[in-house]
Formats: sequence, C-alpha cells, structure tokens
Amino acid sequence: MTKPRVVAIIQARMGSTRLPGKSLADISGKPLIIRVLEQVAAAPGVDAVVLATTTDPADDPLAELVAAHDFSVFRGHPTDVLSRYAAAASAANADVVVRVTGDCPLISPDTVSEAVGRFLEASAAYASNTNPYSRPDGQDVEVFGRDVLERANREAASELDREHVTAWIRRMGDITAFNVKHAAPPAAATMRWSVDHPADLVFVRRVWSMLGSTNGHLPSFTDIFDATQQLGPDDRETIVNEGAYRAIFDAATTDPAPPLPLAESEKWLTRSARVIPGGAQTYSKSWRQHIRGVSPIFLDHGRGARVWDVDGNEFVDLVQGLLPNILGYAHPEVDRAAYDRAAKGHSFSLPHPLEVELAERLVRLIPCAEMVRFGKNGSDATAGAVRIARAFTGRERIACCGYHGWQDWFIGATSRDAGIPAGVKDLVHPFPYNDAEALDRLLASRRGEF
Repeated sequence: MTKPRVVAIIQARMGSTRLPGKSLADISGKPLIIRVLEQVAAAPGVDAVVLATTTDPADDPLAELVAAHDFSVFRGHPTDVLSRYAAAASAANADVVVRVTGDCPLISPDTVSEAVGRFLEASAAYASNTNPYSRPDGQDVEVFGRDVLERANREAASELDREHVTAWIRRMGDITAFNVKHAAPPAAATMRWSVDHPADLVFVRRVWSMLGSTNGHLPSFTDIFDATQQLGPDDRETIVNEGAYRAIFDAATTDPAPPLPLAESEKWLTRSARVIPGGAQTYSKSWRQHIRGVSPIFLDHGRGARVWDVDGNEFVDLVQGLLPNILGYAHPEVDRAAYDRAAKGHSFSLPHPLEVELAERLVRLIPCAEMVRFGKNGSDATAGAVRIARAFTGRERIACCGYHGWQDWFIGATSRDAGIPAGVKDLVHPFPYNDAEALDRLLASRRGEF
C-alpha cells in the first residue's frame, strides 16, 4: 500500500488583532514563523511543510521571508481560511493534512509525529490532541484527510466555520474521529505556550534561550516542559484557545442573529395541542421550559451535539434528550449496534443474554450494587427504591429533594394546591433542588422517622 503524503500546513498572517507582526518577532535569532516551520519540519512522518498566508499585500514580507528559508508558500483568501487550507492542500498534493497555527514556536516535533502516527494507525478521518487538551495550548495538532477538508470547504457556510477551518469538521457526526492523549503531567493541560500577547513573547524567548536548539529545532516535549518549570511561577493569562472564543463573541455582538423562523414549529404546536395535553409527552421537553419565539419547539434531527428543528434552524443541544445521550445524537457506532439488534428482533417474551451481561457489568462497576432490576423510566426506579426502603426499615415517611417522578405519592406533594391529601403531605417532605442543609435539618430533628 502506498504511503499517504503527509503535508503540514501552517497558517499565519501579519495582521494579528492582539499582536500585529508577531510572525516576524525575533526568537533567539530567528523569526517566530521560521521557528514554527522548523519545529514541524523536524517531525518524523511529515513529508512537507507549507505556509498558508493571505494575498493581502501586508503579508508580502512574511511570504518573502519564508520562501527565502526554502519553505513552500501558498497565498489565498484573507478571511476564508478554510478555502485557503483546501487550496494549499491541493497545491501540495496532500493526502493527509496536519494543521498547526503559526503562533506555536514551542511545538515539539515528537508531539506532531505522535499525532500523525496515531491518525494513520487508526485509519481515522480526523484526529486532534485538543479535545480535551493533554498538553499545553501551543502544542495543538490536528490531522485529517484531504477528502474531509474538501468536504468541509464545500459544505461549511458560516463565517466562523470558514475562519476556523476545522470547526465544521469537528461537528461532523458521520466520520471516525478521536483524541490523541499524549503522556504529560496533568498540569500541562492547563498551560499556554502560544504567542498571543507581548508577555508570551518574553516567555517563549526565555525558554529558547535556556534550551538552545538541536539542528535548528528544540528537543522533545519533556525537555521543553522541564525548562518551563525552571522559569518559576507563570503569571500570564491562560485562556486556552482565546482567539476562537473572541471571534465567537465578536460575531454575536457585532452581528446579532436575525429572528428565528419558527412557522413550522408553531404549526406543529397547534396540532399537538389538540391531541397531547401540554403539547408534549413530558413537561421536561415542553416548549414551556424555554422562551417562546426565540427557542425551537419541535426538533427534526440531530448529529453529535447539534440538532435541527422542523424549520431548519441549527442549535447546540446541551440537554441531549434530558442527559442520557452522552455520545450525542446519531453516533455511528451506537446507530450500528441498534440497527444490528433491531434486525434480529427485540422486546422478546423471555429474557435475552444481553440483560445478564449488562447486569453483571453494573454489579462490577457500582460498588454498592449486588443485584440489578431494570426499569422503564426514572419514575419506576424511584418507586422501586421507595418500596425497598419502606420494606427494609419498616418506616413510612420519605424525605426527598428535587424531582422524583410523577407517581401520586410524590407529584401531589410538589403541588401547592390546597387540595393535597393530608396523608400524602404527612408521608412526603419535599425540598428545593440541592437544598442539602434543609434536608439535614429535617433528618436531625426527626431522627428515627426516616
């Protein structure tokens, strides 16, 4: 099998908002951008390194400098960085693209090489070492196939997606992606080694002056990390990925989103109100939980953390089906497993071995669990726990905090209507969410009853 051509593309320009001209700032005798390029070029497994800068005349000095140091230069759109990357990858005949930003002069060759190697071994479509970080900001590496990059260039529409290159790729739910977790001290994940402010230049210069260079580049990540520890406390700001957050904030404040089109949602709500009490099968998913007119009412489909409503509006869904979807919507492996199981039948009239295997795993993983009983929902589980507690203790009263289902014995106690049966009030003592102190006071005052 032919080895894929791996090309590292480093984006940089002279017009940085926070530190203009930083690409040409001196780092131990060489411009910062040359330090970045040399660090990445020293990574085993990288076949070529390309600077992707803009066609803006202000970037002429940058392009001329890099070319004079015998690195390839591609010049593209000033603000559409995604199209610039796609065109640079095509011009370099890349099969695999390694993305590194031009403000990372402390990036170590072994960090880049490990990310590339893990990507190729996994036959994945996308890999990064930033989700979550296991090494400092400034050791960021993303690796992806050129086909994925070209698809993003065709389909990504928003200005933020065009500016930040891989934002759209990271949201794709139908590709194989994974995080490269490097070996590193836990503190490394909270550090920032990128150059965004004048103080960062001072920090980077001190590291380079301590380590010098080997064949034009710094040694391993471990050596760089040890050098940073010798510098003493670091009082610089450590906002990881600050630029991306600033861009999102600026876009939201300078270009407010237009009113949401919700005509289809309103039609479905009208239909739902005729046949479903409250318009939803559970209050937790009702439109009443959100602000009408600016929030979706009916969702149509989802992928990963994103959902689209019946009007075609796109949202980030932090609720995820009331929280059980820890892998997001339409996860390929979950979908495949569900399809394979459905093809063999389900909800049989007798137990299936999967029930036993899951119960065994739960007993093994949960220290207090000795046996397992499955329920259909949270209300079933809560009712079962109450019955077991009453049977074991011989007591009747239940102290509860938060929502515990919609059985009569509980849901009535959370209502403030005067018509609550006295027996229910006497048996259940509800508290506000997370009011542990009130619960402790009750238990202390009526010890032996609960």
